[in-house]
Parts: sequence; C-alpha cells; structure tokens
Amino acid sequence: MSGRSIGVSRLSSIFLALFLAGAARAQETLSRPTESGRTGHEGDPSWRTSGLGEWDQEEEQDYKDFIERWGLGRINAYLRARAAFRLHDRQVAPDKESDKYDLAQQENTLWVEYKKSKPFQMEWLEVNLLGRVVYDSSFSLNDDIDVEPARDDLEFDPDVREVHASLDFGNLGFKVGRQIVVWGESDIFRVIDWANPVDLRRGFFNSLEEVREPVWMMTARYGQMDWGFELVVNPGDYQDDLLAKEGSEFYPHEAWEELRHNTFLRTNAAVYAQALAATPPAFQPLIPNPVIPESNFYYVTEDDRPHRQLRNAEVGLRLRYMIADWDLHLTYINTIADRPVLETVSTIFDPGPPPGIFSAADNTMTITTRLKYQRLNLVGATFAKDVEMGILRGEIALSVAEEFTRSTAAGLELVERHAFRYLIGFDRPTYFPLIAEDRTALLSFQVYQQYIPDAKDKGVVEVPFLDDVEDFETAFSMITQFYYLHDALLPQFAYTRDLKGAYLFSAGATLKVTNNWHVALGTALFGGPTNHGFGVFAHRDQVSLSVTYHY
Repeated sequence: MSGRSIGVSRLSSIFLALFLAGAARAQETLSRPTESGRTGHEGDPSWRTSGLGEWDQEEEQDYKDFIERWGLGRINAYLRARAAFRLHDRQVAPDKESDKYDLAQQENTLWVEYKKSKPFQMEWLEVNLLGRVVYDSSFSLNDDIDVEPARDDLEFDPDVREVHASLDFGNLGFKVGRQIVVWGESDIFRVIDWANPVDLRRGFFNSLEEVREPVWMMTARYGQMDWGFELVVNPGDYQDDLLAKEGSEFYPHEAWEELRHNTFLRTNAAVYAQALAATPPAFQPLIPNPVIPESNFYYVTEDDRPHRQLRNAEVGLRLRYMIADWDLHLTYINTIADRPVLETVSTIFDPGPPPGIFSAADNTMTITTRLKYQRLNLVGATFAKDVEMGILRGEIALSVAEEFTRSTAAGLELVERHAFRYLIGFDRPTYFPLIAEDRTALLSFQVYQQYIPDAKDKGVVEVPFLDDVEDFETAFSMITQFYYLHDALLPQFAYTRDLKGAYLFSAGATLKVTNNWHVALGTALFGGPTNHGFGVFAHRDQVSLSVTYHY
C-alpha cells in the first residue's frame, strides 16, 4: 500500500486519544496545577557575589531589570523514561512473534520549552520554541520487534515541534509559526477541532500536548468582553494523522497483509463474474464460486496525499459570543481530511492457461485502488456553561457533501453524504468521603454520535477493514480522577466504548515523590470486534512504568 498504513475508521480515530486527552482535561478542571508540574527558571543569580562583594539595592534592581528585559526567558523541561510490557503473545511480523510480558516499548523522551516575553523591550511580543527528542531502545533490547518500518519511524525521533511568535495589541492579536490551535470543547472526539492532526504511533500513555501535531499557521483574533472572532489560515502545510507502521506496537492491524489480500476474496462477487466473462465457455465449469483458490491477487494503491503547497491551504473562522453565561462559538472550516477514503480504480482478471492434469489454474487478479484525501466544508458550533451541578459542554458539526467509501459488487467506490456529528459532555466535581474528606474527585461523562443518512443502505464501510457503517454510530466515555495522600497521589480511570462493543479501559496512578520527580504506573486494555474501533488493538494490552524528572 505504497508503504503507508491506512489506519482505522473515522469513528475509531476520533477517540483514540481518549485516555490522555480526557485525563488532561480532568486534571485541569480538578485543580488547575502548574502546567505539567514544571517550574520556571529565570536565570541563576548565584554568581553575583563571587569575589565581587554584595551588590547594593540599586545594582540589585538593575540586575532584575536586565533579566526581565534582556534575560534568557523561561525554560521548562522534562526527561521521562517509560517501559511498557505486553500482556499477551503477539505476532509482530510474519516471521517474528513476541511472548507475553516481553518489552514492547522503552521510550526515553526529552522535552524542552523556551518562552520569552517582551524580548528586546518589545512589550507586544512573545516568542516560543518547543523541541522534543524520543529514543525508543526497545528495538535494540528486543529483537522480536525489530521490524524495519517501525524501527525507522520510532527508534529515534527528534522534532522541533513549535516555533511561533505572538503579537498582542490588547483586543487585537496575531500568532505566526508552527503551532497548535484548539477549537473544540472535548479534546477527545474531534468533532470541530480540525486544525491539528494527531500522533497515534505510540499508543495511549503520552500527555495531550504530545499527541497533537503542530503545523505552520497564521492566526488572528479580535475580542471584546462578550464577543470576538478568530481566524486561522494554514498556507498549505498539510499533515495527515500519524499512524503506526508495520511492526509497531500500535500498528492498526497485525494481520493487515493477510486481511488486505483476502478482503476481495470474501466480499467481492465481481471476482467470480469477471472470471467467468474472461474464461472460454468450455473451461467455465472449472471455476468454483466465488473465486479460484489458486488465484494470485495483486494490489496496487495510488496515494494522492496532498503536498505542501499553496493550493492545499486551509482556513477556519470562529465567532464568539457570551449570552446569559453561555460561552458560544459559531465556526466555519474549509480543510483537507486527516484520513483518506479508498476507492477502486480498476480490476483486471487474467485467467492464464487452463489447468492441466498435473497443474492447477494459474489466474491473476490485479486490483488498483486509490487513497483520496478530500477537501471538507464544515459548519458547526460549540457551547459551554457552568451550571449548578457542574460544567455542561458540547460540539456540533455538519460536514457538507463528505465522501465515504462504499462497497459494491464492482469494488469500492465513493458516495457523497452530509454527515452530522455532535458531542455532549458533563464534568462534575464530587466528594467521596471514603477516598478523601477534603478533596473532590472529578467525574466526566461524554456521549458522541455520528449520523450519516442511508449509510447502511448505500453500503458505506470502514476503511480498511470493510466493516459496515450504521446510519447512527455512537460512543461514550467516562473518566474519574482524584487526588489522594495530600495531593501526592493521583489515580485516574477512563473507559470508552461504542455500541458495537469496541472498548478501551485505561487506569493509572501518578505518585509525586517530589515537585521534580514523578513515578507513574498505568495500563491499557482493549477489546471488541477486531475490525472495528479499539477492537483492532485486541491483544495489545499493556502495563507500563514511567519515571519523569521535571525542570
């Protein structure tokens, strides 16, 4: 497939980041601690008295002014080591199998952020730089997972993630550079949150800030107390969702090659019809229904992934209005889909020579398909309100004339449908005296639904597993998080499930040994149909241990 994995369906992809995104939102609502527990650093003044004696008050103030105006700014960083172990045996590649409890991942991550406000005495300017380096030593430590596509993609991954400048003129502001823009209310199901793709290559243990992939954009905002607008323009830096490649722990399907080469054998009656049409009548009785077992099937996939050029520009406009304590946003977006649809370009059957006494039929079917990244027009809205019992929030989006893959007797083709998606969430802080008498636990609930008219009747399917799509697709999530032991221990649980039975249950606990040292234990369990949603990760259950130093 041109060296690229197509990935899971739209419904499954929009909540793949549930645990990490939900946990991030939960922690913010629960206590709003300092971001990631980090501490700022404005410069070390310890050298000031080295052999020079004490400074007087005026010199002290001069030094502080220098640091404020011309100093190095603020540097935040963390270094994390995380090891994850399998809970099941797994076929990593056709010739490699990894045993239960084997090392699956061993990621070492360095994250450094630099922020400087008012550089060169420019009161209206702020600059940000953010870099990350990930080294996964599991490919060296465990030969069973040393599969070339996965190793090349994940073993060593340096990335200058964000580089942007913010210009603030009071009610008017601009931001230019490689950045992240969040327009949604959930950060989980991606109903209207369109601007940045997500990185799903490493699973479900990283923080929200690591999952979103920044792109080059220009943003503008203007706002008063109760109204305003935001404009976002991506001048052509298109990036689709990052999916794990073959051999990776979270490759969407470990049997992808087998499934890819048998899909049409199982589902496409046109194979038999074309075989009959291309075979002389005298030999037609030799062709079993629906296909010839000895046939050779070849797949050629054309990938029209957009390049980084101006004609692939994306734009979004959002209007904000506050009324009766409701925070309302109306949104229009013109963008390119983060995931492709799949269609059949041609199907050619070559019957070859007829079978002989000592030989089977030598038939060949060549199927050419195309990955299409379509342009989408979205209109939608978000809302949020602090009600008596908690926080009510939601997103609504209508995708106009969106294309979906349709399965027919002649192969895969595209059909246009208006798609309606919405999410309703509710966050409630609640006391559990048995857990902690002086702390609140956060309970967060979300329901997501997608409606595609006549999807079932028109044969709309998931790509690449060709699982039928219902007119209504529904999923829900629940998250619980609370502090314990005077905020030193943070347990959290998350569960998401769709109505077809695909689910992810994740649980973890973070122990804050000191302000700088954190230790976390976590697990992720998957289940459901193996060709749908989280079910594609069945038997990828993990337990993990991580140690993080925050600077």
